[in-house]
Amino acid sequence: MGGHGGQHHGHQQKEVFENIFENSDVIQLNLGSVFQFYRRKEIWTILFYDVSKPDSRQLKDEYRMLAEKMFGIIKVGAIDCHEEEELCEEFAVYSHPEIKIFTESARDDGETFKGKKEWKAISNAAAAKMQSFVSIVTDENYEEFVNS
Repeated sequence: MGGHGGQHHGHQQKEVFENIFENSDVIQLNLGSVFQFYRRKEIWTILFYDVSKPDSRQLKDEYRMLAEKMFGIIKVGAIDCHEEEELCEEFAVYSHPEIKIFTESARDDGETFKGKKEWKAISNAAAAKMQSFVSIVTDENYEEFVNS
């Protein structure tokens, strides 16, 4: 019946990499936590990266800086496609690193950020998606405004 040769097939050890966004304001998304993105009420930028690739890891500092500078203004998320392949496929992301910017609308499929992967450029692109938050409040819509 043949030897015991093929026992370890399909169970290759994935190399374990550090979480490059640990202890930062970057929201690490995975299948278990992505619901917070789907229920969003803010603009989100999501970095799709592969922690095993140097060009993804090089973005670490700029992206952490983006999260720090934009804290409370936009949500800055990241998905490690090395670990979360299915999730990246769900977003139709097959090359890394890629940054997508999403408006507050849960129906928005996001727009791939094409600029320089530096925090200022990314934050400007995200800020450009913000709707004007100036509301003209009148007696007629006061109730509605307060409730929103």
